[in-house]
Amino acid sequence: MAKDFKYEPLREGCVRLLWINTGFPQHISLDYGVFVLGKAPNFTALSYAWNGEERTQPIELQGKSLLITKNLESFLREAKRRIELYEDELVKRDWNRGWLWIDAICINQSDTKEKSRQVAMMKDIYESAQTIISWLGKMDEDSKLGMEHILEFDVFREKGSPSKPQNFSQDVMPFDEWQVERARGLRSIQHFISRGYWRRIWIFQEATTQRSHIIPWYGVMAIPTTLRLSLRQLNS
Repeated sequence: MAKDFKYEPLREGCVRLLWINTGFPQHISLDYGVFVLGKAPNFTALSYAWNGEERTQPIELQGKSLLITKNLESFLREAKRRIELYEDELVKRDWNRGWLWIDAICINQSDTKEKSRQVAMMKDIYESAQTIISWLGKMDEDSKLGMEHILEFDVFREKGSPSKPQNFSQDVMPFDEWQVERARGLRSIQHFISRGYWRRIWIFQEATTQRSHIIPWYGVMAIPTTLRLSLRQLNS
């Protein structure tokens, strides 16, 4: 069993950045480097919800063991899956592999002074990131259905259910069945936007940063980037 990972002191003005290693099918393996924020290489910052979870999932960091939450482990597995998938040059990429900044790992959560300094830097960290990935979590069936309805009906702009769609055809579906399906879709949308991610304190700061390209990930599903703030407004 690997020894527990021990953090080295972090100099003021510096950040830790992570690198996901491939070739480890059974577990997550990461390395990290320390950089002055203003001189760091291109990196991606992660926006996600802790969801009050305990850190129970072991990963490997610099060959040592570190515990993280299930939600974060799900993201790292999906990121590793995409990195390995993108090795096929024919696969369309929505993210270029590179360094990552993730608060739960890049900040020593047991060091109060370091946490205070790094939290004060978070706005600069997100603005310095080339990309921000918004991790909405592992997909479940109800939220998947809600996401499909959002993409199909664009209800995040309508904020309501029309009495009847234009050019509706009884040949496609009886109207009463369409209403039932519509109601089911709206319930599933409510389930989706009630996820813990949308209630995070930091989401507005992360979402409104002007310098970074924002990519929403929801499990394996691709989400239009314009959807993120619209859903935040719908949930307010």
